[in-house]
Amino acid sequence: ELAFRLTESLARMEFVGGNREESQAVIQEVLRRAKTVDQKMESLLLDVELRVTFHDYIGLVTTGIKVVQELDMHQFPRNITLFHVLRKLRVIRNLFDCKFSKDEDVLNLPLINNDNDDNNNM
Repeated sequence: ELAFRLTESLARMEFVGGNREESQAVIQEVLRRAKTVDQKMESLLLDVELRVTFHDYIGLVTTGIKVVQELDMHQFPRNITLFHVLRKLRVIRNLFDCKFSKDEDVLNLPLINNDNDDNNNM
Protein backbone atom coordinates (compact mmCIF):
# COMPACT_ATOMS: atom_id res chain seq x y z
CA GLU A 1 0.00 0.00 0.00
CA LEU A 2 2.79 2.42 0.89
CA ALA A 3 4.69 1.70 -2.35
CA PHE A 4 1.49 2.25 -4.32
CA ARG A 5 0.82 5.59 -2.59
CA LEU A 6 4.39 6.78 -3.10
CA THR A 7 4.35 5.86 -6.79
CA GLU A 8 0.97 7.56 -7.19
CA SER A 9 2.38 10.69 -5.49
CA LEU A 10 5.32 10.65 -7.90
CA ALA A 11 2.91 10.46 -10.85
CA ARG A 12 0.92 13.39 -9.44
CA MET A 13 4.09 15.40 -8.87
CA GLU A 14 5.25 14.82 -12.46
CA PHE A 15 1.75 15.74 -13.68
CA VAL A 16 1.69 19.00 -11.72
CA GLY A 17 5.20 19.77 -12.95
CA GLY A 18 3.96 19.45 -16.53
CA ASN A 19 6.18 16.51 -17.42
CA ARG A 20 3.66 14.64 -19.50
CA GLU A 21 5.78 11.72 -20.70
CA GLU A 22 7.24 10.92 -17.29
CA SER A 23 3.84 11.28 -15.63
CA GLN A 24 2.29 8.91 -18.18
CA ALA A 25 5.06 6.35 -17.58
CA VAL A 26 4.61 6.53 -13.81
CA ILE A 27 0.82 6.24 -14.15
CA GLN A 28 1.31 3.03 -16.14
CA GLU A 29 3.57 1.76 -13.36
CA VAL A 30 0.92 2.67 -10.78
CA LEU A 31 -1.66 0.73 -12.81
CA ARG A 32 0.61 -2.32 -12.84
CA ARG A 33 1.09 -2.13 -9.07
CA ALA A 34 -2.60 -1.58 -8.26
CA LYS A 35 -4.04 -4.59 -6.49
CA THR A 36 -7.59 -3.49 -5.75
CA VAL A 37 -10.30 -2.01 -7.96
CA ASP A 38 -10.17 1.21 -5.90
CA GLN A 39 -6.45 1.59 -6.55
CA LYS A 40 -6.95 0.96 -10.26
CA MET A 41 -9.74 3.54 -10.38
CA GLU A 42 -7.57 6.12 -8.59
CA SER A 43 -4.75 5.65 -11.07
CA LEU A 44 -7.13 5.70 -14.05
CA LEU A 45 -8.68 8.91 -12.71
CA LEU A 46 -5.21 10.45 -12.62
CA ASP A 47 -4.71 9.26 -16.19
CA VAL A 48 -8.00 10.95 -17.18
CA GLU A 49 -6.91 14.21 -15.51
CA LEU A 50 -3.61 14.09 -17.40
CA ARG A 51 -5.24 13.42 -20.76
CA VAL A 52 -7.87 16.16 -20.28
CA THR A 53 -5.19 18.68 -19.34
CA PHE A 54 -3.14 17.91 -22.44
CA HIS A 55 -6.20 17.60 -24.74
CA ASP A 56 -5.47 13.95 -25.57
CA TYR A 57 -9.04 13.02 -26.51
CA ILE A 58 -8.17 9.73 -28.24
CA GLY A 59 -6.24 8.58 -25.17
CA LEU A 60 -9.13 9.74 -23.02
CA VAL A 61 -11.51 7.41 -24.86
CA THR A 62 -9.03 4.55 -24.44
CA THR A 63 -8.79 5.25 -20.71
CA GLY A 64 -12.59 5.44 -20.49
CA ILE A 65 -12.85 2.02 -22.09
CA LYS A 66 -10.33 0.69 -19.54
CA VAL A 67 -12.47 2.10 -16.72
CA VAL A 68 -15.63 0.49 -18.08
CA GLN A 69 -13.86 -2.84 -18.54
CA GLU A 70 -12.27 -2.63 -15.09
CA LEU A 71 -15.69 -2.14 -13.53
CA ASP A 72 -17.01 -4.97 -15.72
CA MET A 73 -19.91 -2.77 -16.79
CA HIS A 74 -20.09 -3.68 -20.44
CA GLN A 75 -18.49 -5.91 -23.03
CA PHE A 76 -17.52 -3.98 -26.13
CA PRO A 77 -17.93 -5.82 -29.43
CA ARG A 78 -14.66 -6.58 -31.21
CA ASN A 79 -16.08 -5.72 -34.62
CA ILE A 80 -18.73 -3.04 -34.79
CA THR A 81 -21.24 -3.97 -37.45
CA LEU A 82 -24.25 -2.24 -38.95
CA PHE A 83 -26.36 -4.18 -36.44
CA HIS A 84 -24.53 -2.53 -33.51
CA VAL A 85 -24.92 0.93 -35.02
CA LEU A 86 -28.63 0.51 -35.71
CA ARG A 87 -29.23 -0.88 -32.23
CA LYS A 88 -27.53 2.17 -30.69
CA LEU A 89 -29.56 4.47 -32.94
CA ARG A 90 -32.73 2.91 -31.55
CA VAL A 91 -31.49 3.51 -28.01
CA ILE A 92 -30.74 7.15 -28.81
CA ARG A 93 -34.16 7.57 -30.38
CA ASN A 94 -35.77 6.16 -27.25
CA LEU A 95 -33.80 8.57 -25.08
CA PHE A 96 -35.49 11.45 -26.88
CA ASP A 97 -38.96 9.95 -26.36
CA CYS A 98 -39.42 9.25 -30.07
CA LYS A 99 -38.73 12.87 -31.02
CA PHE A 100 -37.00 11.38 -34.05
CA SER A 101 -39.25 9.17 -36.09
CA LYS A 102 -36.53 7.56 -38.22
CA ASP A 103 -32.89 6.56 -37.86
CA GLU A 104 -32.02 9.07 -40.56
CA ASP A 105 -33.25 11.87 -38.28
CA VAL A 106 -30.64 10.87 -35.70
CA LEU A 107 -27.91 10.47 -38.31
CA ASN A 108 -28.64 13.95 -39.71
CA LEU A 109 -28.12 15.71 -36.38
CA PRO A 110 -25.40 18.39 -36.55
CA LEU A 111 -21.87 17.26 -35.68
CA ILE A 112 -20.02 18.72 -32.72
CA ASN A 113 -16.42 19.63 -33.41
CA ASN A 114 -13.58 21.26 -31.52
CA ASP A 115 -12.73 24.05 -33.95
CA ASN A 116 -12.66 26.57 -31.11
CA ASP A 117 -10.32 24.35 -29.08
CA ASP A 118 -7.25 25.70 -30.92
CA ASN A 119 -8.24 29.26 -29.97
CA ASN A 120 -8.51 28.32 -26.29
CA ASN A 121 -4.94 26.99 -26.15
CA MET A 122 -3.37 30.42 -26.71
